[in-house]
This record gives sequence, structure tokens and C-alpha cells, in this order.
Amino acid sequence: MQTYAFILGSTPELSIEELLHVLPSLGYISEINKRFILFQGDIDCSAVLSRLGGTVKIGRVVHESEKYESFSVDVWLHALRSELASSEGKFVFGSSVYADDDRLVRFIRTLGVTLKKHVQKLSRPARYVANTEGLLSSVAVQKNHLLGRELLVLYSGSKYYFAFTSVVQDFEEYGERDFGRPMRNMRRGMLPPKLAQIFLNLADTKLSDNVLDPFCGGGTVIQEALLAGIGSAWGSDKDAGAIREAMSNLIWLKERYRLSEPHLAVCNIDSVSQKYEKNFFDVIVTEPFLGPAVLLRSSALTRFQFQSVIESSVKLYADFFRSVRGIMKQGGRMTVVFPLFTLFGRESTVGDLASYERFGWKLMAPEVGHALARPHLSPRGQLLYGRRKQIIQREITMWRAS
Repeated sequence: MQTYAFILGSTPELSIEELLHVLPSLGYISEINKRFILFQGDIDCSAVLSRLGGTVKIGRVVHESEKYESFSVDVWLHALRSELASSEGKFVFGSSVYADDDRLVRFIRTLGVTLKKHVQKLSRPARYVANTEGLLSSVAVQKNHLLGRELLVLYSGSKYYFAFTSVVQDFEEYGERDFGRPMRNMRRGMLPPKLAQIFLNLADTKLSDNVLDPFCGGGTVIQEALLAGIGSAWGSDKDAGAIREAMSNLIWLKERYRLSEPHLAVCNIDSVSQKYEKNFFDVIVTEPFLGPAVLLRSSALTRFQFQSVIESSVKLYADFFRSVRGIMKQGGRMTVVFPLFTLFGRESTVGDLASYERFGWKLMAPEVGHALARPHLSPRGQLLYGRRKQIIQREITMWRAS
């Protein structure tokens, strides 16, 4: 089996949790840390990465050692021999170092400059792409055509791994799926497509599942479900304007990608049990309303206004958990986003998670809590997305219908 390195995105706990849901059915995870996961198996890197929202690169490991000095110009050149032989013109290559070690960064940069000179002596123009921080973004890799030519240097704490990038996240494709859609409404909140992908994976969504987003807004979750090949994707929202926007976006998507027909409806959360068939859905993935715009103007916000937001949110989530249980199959999976507010000098959560179990739900603990020694999680031990001290962060929870 081949060993691969999965380079994690900017929220490593969330990236790891996604991989812990996706990779075990494909092979074996041998190493986990906050920068990368090492995985052993036989995979199509492009196909796997297209399913993932939280991984920015996948590389094929070619060398490992307890000392980084064992990696030499000769080893690097040998690994690039097929790329050199199969290309013409200027040979462009690069490197990224995933370790807190300035000496290692300088060592690799020195090797890279030496390798560039070596290639030039072969009467071949060459360019070495690196930066002072030691890391190239997926955008830099894509724009410089470095697939198969970017060296990834990874340190696990006891061993060094050397890999070459096989595939990176397609930033242009994600940009088109986000900013290229005909309808984008900032007032409703914007769920990034990558995040919707992660949420679907956290719910262990399968191609044969019936999937619902009962707060679908502009339709991002439905969009990503359809793009993943899920044929039965349903969305509802109490706002008729949101449904019109979602329909416009999904018609655009269908024409662009030739996808299945989505099912959209105007429906208040209190009415979903009448709208949909009992025990119909396998998966619910949703991000309810996270709060009004006044929260972002914290200087003008009063404690009374904030308490009113909390109380209305508590009611909304209780109504949601109570209403959707009847339309879910036994054992159905759910990813639900809660707001985590940082206001008036403290963090505030919404509702009592344990209280929703009385409606027939079981809260699932994040697996990353066991995979990392000190994961950064919410005050309630759940996954987080957002910058620390941001006014509204996303608290991401996973559930099973019991």
C-alpha cells in the first residue's frame, strides 16, 4: 500500500474530524497531528480530495527518516526524474515544510537552490519556488503548475516524511461555486461550500441517502449534496425569498454540472412533520439562523437585546429538534450548527445540548477529542469554526436518531 500525506486546512480539528469519517473505509490512518494526517491505502487522490472540504493538499510519500539530513539533492533529483524526462522548457519545482523548525526550512531551501543549479547544468532552465515561511499555498502550487513537483517535508515528532504533492484544492472551482452563483444574500449569512462539504461528511452521508436541509437559505448544502452525487436532496425554508434564491442557484448549478433535480419548498420548521413523509430522511445537515446583524455591531448592542436573541434562538433550536425527529429514520445522522457568541466579555452558547435527547436524539462526541492531546473545541466539547474571540463562531454538533 502507498502512504499519503493529507495536509490540513486552517481549522485542523474540523479537518481531522472529517478525515476520521471518510478515510477508515479506504485504508489505514497511521499518524495524526494538527498539520497533516498520514494514510496508507490505494486511492485516487483527485477523487478523494474532491469529496473533502477541509484538506488542502494530498501528497505521495517517497522517503522517511529519523533525521532530515538523510534527504539529499540526489534523493530529490531521483524522485523528480520522471517529471524531468516527461516535460520540456523551464523546469519549475518547489517545497513546503510542515514543521516548527527554522533550521529545517533553511536546509530544504539550500537543497532546493542546489538542485536548481544542478538542473541548469543539464542545459535545462529551472526555477525553484519557495518562501521565507517555508509553506506554499494550494493557490501557489496550482498557479505555478507544481503538481508532482512540490516537495512536502513533514515532521511527526519522531520521524521526517518526504512527499510530493499529487493534488490540491481547486480554488477556482470553489470560488465559482461560491461567488459565481447568481444569488448571494449576505443578510441571510453565507455558508462556504467547503464547510457544507465537511458537514455532509460529518453526517456520514452516502450516495443513496435522502438528505434534508430545513434551513436551506440559498441552497449551499443542497448544492454540495448534489455535486457529491447524492440524488435525493431536499431543502426547505420559511422564507419564500430564500427558496426563490436557492432555486435560481440550483438551476444554474444543474445547467453547469448536469445534476439531479433538487426538491425545494417553503416550510416553517414547526410544519416539517406535516410536509414530509414519516421516517423518510437518512441525513439532515443544517445551519439555522445564527443571529441578527445587530450582533455584529456590538458597540450599539445592549445586554437586553442580546438576551432576547439568546431566548429566541433557544426556542428555535428546541422547535427544530422536536419537529424533525418524526421524519428521520431510526439511526439517521444529523450535523447541526449552533452559534457561539463572544460578547460582553464572555462566551455564550445556545440551549442545553443534553435536553434535546428527550426528543429522540443522541449527541455524538467528536472523534478528534481522542485523536489529539489538546484539541481546540467549544466550551461544550464540540467542533468549532471561526476565529477565536470572533463575535459569532460556528459550534458544530453531530447527532444520531435514537
